[in-house]
Amino acid sequence: MKIINTLIPTTIAVVLSLLLSSCGGGGSDKKTPTTSPTTDQGNGSTDNSSKLTETQALEKITSVLVDDVILPSYQLMLTESEALQNTTSEVCKKSEFTEADLTNLQIAWNKTNSAWQVARTIKFGPISDTYIYSQIQYMPIEATKIANDVESILTEGETFENGFPSSKHQLQGLPAFEYVVFNQDEANAFLSSQNQGQRCAYLNVIANNTVTLMDEVVTKWQGEYGEQFKAGTGSFSGHKGAIEKYLTFWFEYLELINDEKIKSPLGEILPGNPERLESAFAHVSVKNIQTNITALEQQFNGATEFGFDDLLVEVHDREDVKDEISLHFKAVHAALGLIENETLANLITTETGRVKLNEVSTSISELRAIMASDFVQVTDLAPGFNTNDGD
Repeated sequence: MKIINTLIPTTIAVVLSLLLSSCGGGGSDKKTPTTSPTTDQGNGSTDNSSKLTETQALEKITSVLVDDVILPSYQLMLTESEALQNTTSEVCKKSEFTEADLTNLQIAWNKTNSAWQVARTIKFGPISDTYIYSQIQYMPIEATKIANDVESILTEGETFENGFPSSKHQLQGLPAFEYVVFNQDEANAFLSSQNQGQRCAYLNVIANNTVTLMDEVVTKWQGEYGEQFKAGTGSFSGHKGAIEKYLTFWFEYLELINDEKIKSPLGEILPGNPERLESAFAHVSVKNIQTNITALEQQFNGATEFGFDDLLVEVHDREDVKDEISLHFKAVHAALGLIENETLANLITTETGRVKLNEVSTSISELRAIMASDFVQVTDLAPGFNTNDGD
């Protein structure tokens, strides 16, 4: 059963109108004219030849998505993964570990996770086709499940000399690393456990594997796959087809945020479902959502280059639609701003917190609605609108 939205539509409309002039989040600072520059030909007529055609605009967007959005996001994730690998290796060379060592591992994980929350919004192509996505983060999975699975391989005396002893994806990625370094259960906490060396060996395997996986993704996007996406060739039926495939996953991820990251842990009644929190041990679930939304907005804006916002204005002369979409992004950021200093674990256990989370969920639904209606109708882009079915 889905959560019933108790917000008053007129209230949402008022909030959105007020937010137009207030601070929100992200968005492009580009100044785009509502009409293309024209040149007087001397006889009263004007020349619109400088205006981009739709074909030229779509070709430009595919290049921007690869060079300014997708590759930088994946490269950042690779860089932070390498930093996590180095930190883990340095810590695990020691025979005894301190609070400072644990803190360093946690900081490195947080940086990698933040980079991943940007990269994971781009779930198509090599990262999805070969299941790299779920190897880095298998989701959804309950906290107890990941804890039991990790402890089961640690108690077997596994040395991890040959990599992972199990093919289960939930044992290979960032959630498993998170559990080992953030778990507070005294018997199994990193510093108080009886098998610290084994836990470190396991962390090394996860960190090394994450680097290997992300290096593969970056290499493919830098090579043939990225070039095919730019050109609309290979498995893509032109530039429009490439963009529509990208947008299918953009919409899907927006649904995933709502369904898996908010509604699932929120549940129907108090105290919610804390077992279904995305980051149940590190307690950064709210930050994850904020990072996701900012990343999706940057993708829409083409980072600082030519994006879908420019397509609406420069090709379709619909600055009104661009502004309305920007307004809805601001509404999502504003709703998230009201909970940024709280944990999702606490929010789901109080009526006040649940109201705030429902406001976030509603603002995301409203954003998706305008994208699925006005944006799609104006641009004639037809994403697949696949219902999120998990990872």
